[in-house]
Amino acid sequence: MRVTELLDRPEKWTKGEFARDKDGGATLFNSSAATCWCLLAALDYCYEDDMQGWREAIKHLVAALVDLHDTAEIVRWQDRPETTWEQVRVLLERANV
Repeated sequence: MRVTELLDRPEKWTKGEFARDKDGGATLFNSSAATCWCLLAALDYCYEDDMQGWREAIKHLVAALVDLHDTAEIVRWQDRPETTWEQVRVLLERANV
């Protein structure tokens, strides 16, 4: 599964925690209770059994983040109050992950 498929709508993205359950509580990225993920947790979920794929995906994600937002700090950028779902969607499309 690609990250763009996992995070295919705003309700499936979160900030401030790696993953959340349906009630908004923090959970593990690979928990069956997880219903939304931050960018890094989504990468971990999609590439849990593919370390080489994870490395390639993170490389593309960081390159796109630098290109679009002049930073390489994924978590800090995505957790900012002003970061929007639309920005995340554009980032994922640019990174092609």
